[in-house]
Amino acid sequence: MSMQETVDMFVDEILEEHLRRLQAESEECQDINRRLLKLSDKVQEHLNTLSDNQRKVLTDYSDTRNEQEGANYNYLYLAGLKDSIQILKFLEVL
Repeated sequence: MSMQETVDMFVDEILEEHLRRLQAESEECQDINRRLLKLSDKVQEHLNTLSDNQRKVLTDYSDTRNEQEGANYNYLYLAGLKDSIQILKFLEVL
């Protein structure tokens, strides 16, 4: 496994753990999840009324958007780690 793959795996595991904790502890997050679940059913109903081609376009868009969000989370997490190290170096802790 390459160094980049190891870092990616570490970041994925850490992010998943933090998101699980957030979802368990945050009433706001739980409310959003409930609303998403209801909306998901409505979206599925509407998707079923579309042609296969239309459904595929919307599904591909949604999948790509989710992939983009995942990449953004990973980037921001790593940027935060780098910023933390810079702060610790500035404070001469490291």
